[in-house]
Amino acid sequence: MPYPLPVFISEREHAHDWPNGQHDDAKWEDCVPCSMVMLVNAHKPGTAPATHTEAEALRKVAGYGPIGGTSIERHIPAVKRRYGIELRLSSGDDFADLWAHLGKGQGAVIIGKPANLPADHVIRKWVGTAFTGLHAVLVMRRVSGAQVRYIDPSAPRGINYSGTVVTKAELRRFYVGSGATTSIHKV
Repeated sequence: MPYPLPVFISEREHAHDWPNGQHDDAKWEDCVPCSMVMLVNAHKPGTAPATHTEAEALRKVAGYGPIGGTSIERHIPAVKRRYGIELRLSSGDDFADLWAHLGKGQGAVIIGKPANLPADHVIRKWVGTAFTGLHAVLVMRRVSGAQVRYIDPSAPRGINYSGTVVTKAELRRFYVGSGATTSIHKV
């Protein structure tokens, strides 16, 4: 059964303090937890509040403080603890494994390199052309054809955004070379 598209959560934030008093700078560093919360809500709508605050709560459960990058590996057990959902981990640059396990209508959080694509490509729209690092996004495989809906948490808040459709070949180019890992809900 295809997953519904989740409510979009942006990783863009303003500097603020966490409830424990730790200061959170305004850097965009919550792409993994934002994408994970969207995946949870795609699988089980309404399971988690569709907010950046919820993504930060998941980040904390994964053992991270308010600043710096995170990993999918540590968020998988955090998703299990917080929402009771088990995710599958696929490692390395094995795009064939990712595609084989990403069934039609299903979603995954993947890490890739937007800079693997041309500067004017839609995958680079929200991260900008100067960004050359790794980035986590939610992808939802379409029921027909070799395409995914690519949902980038770097898109700004307050816009009507449900991602964009990219081809399997474009997704492979984003993914390959990232040393990425993937989480896919078990079917």
